[in-house]
Amino acid sequence: MPRGAHAVPNTTARDLATFSGKFLVPIYSEMDSETGRQLYGLAPKEFQLVVHGLACPECLADFGGMWRPTCPCCGHDIDVNADVKAEPDYWKPDPRDPDRT
Repeated sequence: MPRGAHAVPNTTARDLATFSGKFLVPIYSEMDSETGRQLYGLAPKEFQLVVHGLACPECLADFGGMWRPTCPCCGHDIDVNADVKAEPDYWKPDPRDPDRT
């Protein structure tokens, strides 16, 4: 392995060759104090990619329309039921103050 290279678990050269090379860009992100994982707020279109297993909820790699059981970039095992959560209430607009978003 070349000096400075990093191995990606559970990833083959063929998997990486089919990766689109694109990543989703979150609108907002923060660390989940309970799990230590990063939480991402995504636009509806990008959120649907994660919901349907077409993007990684961990590193936000876009799989180019292909469902994968494991992310070819970070090795995260995709489990939409565990990975997708409702947004925290404090991320939502305050209905009493329509100008605050």
